Amino acid sequence: MPTSLAVALQLIEAQKASETLLCAGLDPYASHDDTALPFGLDMYGHFKDVEDYRERLHSGYEGLYGARLLNDGEDVPNVDLLAGVAGYFSTLVEILINDCGVYVFKPQAAFWEGLGEMGMIILAKICEKIRKLALAAGKECFLLLDAKRGDLFDTMLRYLQAYLTPVGEKLTTGISARYGFHSMTTHTWMGDDTLAPAIPFLQNGSGLTVVTRSSNPSGTTLQDALLSADVNVALNAKQEKYALIGDDIDVVAGIIGRQPSVQHMMMYRTSQFLRENGFPSDQLSPLFSVIGSTLKNDLTFRQILELGTALVPGFGKQGGTVLNALPLLMQTGEWAGFGAIFASSSAIGYAPWSHYQGDDDFSLEGLRRNVMLRVSEHRKQEEKDFAAEGIPYSCAA
Repeated sequence: MPTSLAVALQLIEAQKASETLLCAGLDPYASHDDTALPFGLDMYGHFKDVEDYRERLHSGYEGLYGARLLNDGEDVPNVDLLAGVAGYFSTLVEILINDCGVYVFKPQAAFWEGLGEMGMIILAKICEKIRKLALAAGKECFLLLDAKRGDLFDTMLRYLQAYLTPVGEKLTTGISARYGFHSMTTHTWMGDDTLAPAIPFLQNGSGLTVVTRSSNPSGTTLQDALLSADVNVALNAKQEKYALIGDDIDVVAGIIGRQPSVQHMMMYRTSQFLRENGFPSDQLSPLFSVIGSTLKNDLTFRQILELGTALVPGFGKQGGTVLNALPLLMQTGEWAGFGAIFASSSAIGYAPWSHYQGDDDFSLEGLRRNVMLRVSEHRKQEEKDFAAEGIPYSCAA
């Protein structure tokens, strides 16, 4: 029997602390061109000595390989770049928490994995710093890993254990968890079997975030395809209980007032999965949904998932807007004004870049000034758009 649906409540507490629904993405771009702006050593080099990352990385590689070298034999430039990335993002989260009051973060795993064997270790240290800074401020933080891991049985379980197990708890003999994310993105193309290994994690206060309707152009091909039951599909005995039948389609059609698409059935199945596994339907859902912000959303998400939460990517570089996302929010009741995470990655993480209307000043003070300006602009836009639509701006109440 579920003991906690705390993940959505932890998110709301972190959003109240932030006084915004903004979620800062942590996506470290790195260029092979050391002079590239903003992704080369000329920029990251300003931060390579932060918290002794350069020396610590040298020692780490020496311990792994018996030499102070990366695998291509280039010593200082590569270690300097890694140390610069680590120092940059350590400084960025310090600015976001201490100067901007933002406590919700979404690192994208691929960018950290792309930095080589030290990338995920650096990410663990960045997450540790976020937790320490939030604790020092007496605030709740929220960490969502964008990894889109979706597999079956033991394989999926290992992903969940690696990323959702609370920091310090045992993973296996002599190995403890280092990340402690509150939620992780997943996809459920393989059905409920992808979600089943997560049940103990959901019961203990963690969450999963299911890709439902993405912002990318070709996502519409399958996500917006209309549904009909195939009575001729061949199924074995184990599959029959999961078969899509006309009754399911009729139920969803009755909720939204039109023929449902694949994305609508995905929303419905997440709610049914929780109900079938004993999670109460009158509490905030621990299964979030990814819903893009580049097009105006309608009310179908909220009609199907009354107490769901939408992770809304696409702000910043992709051109998503607050107005596009407002229909996803809970409009009335105790949690009015909540129920969404507005994710912006590059436009926050690289705010000084002129591509994002910055001034190309990547010094410490330039980073602080540009990030503070970008966060302030987002808060003002949120407040304006909430008021225009008559939605309580509860996170700043």
